[in-house]
Amino acid sequence: MKAADSRILLDERAALMGDPAGDWQVDGEPFGVRIEAWPPASAREEYLRRFAELAEKKP
Repeated sequence: MKAADSRILLDERAALMGDPAGDWQVDGEPFGVRIEAWPPASAREEYLRRFAELAEKKP
């Protein structure tokens, strides 16, 4: 889990933050996934939509 979290962090950094000011010391290679920043209202709407969808699938 930690390795996957580190790899996605590298993708997020590249897509959303640019070059870090210092050494992040994050091991691994990025996954190479495309990450798109959403406006806060869109992110909230998408989060709530997905939450409702998953909540309906309770075991």
